[in-house]
Amino acid sequence: MFRRRMLRGTVSAAIAIVISAYALPGVAEKLAVEQVAVFGIGFNDIAALDPYMAVGSGEAPIAQEIFRGPVEFPLGEWDDEKVRPALAATSQDKIKWTFYLRRGVQWHKGSSEVTADNVKYSIYRILDKTTGSPLRGNLRNINRLEVIYRYTVSVFPASVPIEKGN
Repeated sequence: MFRRRMLRGTVSAAIAIVISAYALPGVAEKLAVEQVAVFGIGFNDIAALDPYMAVGSGEAPIAQEIFRGPVEFPLGEWDDEKVRPALAATSQDKIKWTFYLRRGVQWHKGSSEVTADNVKYSIYRILDKTTGSPLRGNLRNINRLEVIYRYTVSVFPASVPIEKGN
């Protein structure tokens, strides 16, 4: 009984001290020297760094930093009208998209250059059902690819999109 009263008294005193400290003038209003908010975001474990498979919240941001495509969206944008060149300049006519690869771009320092054959292989790898890439649906409108020159590849869609205003 004595222990219970002693414990209850100690806890009550501790609570009173904490509350009174915040009630003192100037203590509650005093701000930290550095105003910083820290928070955490949960991500899944990294399942793959293969750019054709890396679509989860854990691996996609990492793969996007490691691998670069011929075109990219500005940070935070997903508007097709704002696509900009990354590893290639592009042109589009009514039947195809043509990518003009930047010369001298290497897979990594000291390796061979990225060529139109590499682009063709990469896209066909995504489209191959046996690869099982979750990105396959994004490229479902591609009918065929044609290497025009070492640094030029044309992509022919299965159906031509209707132009704006028509």
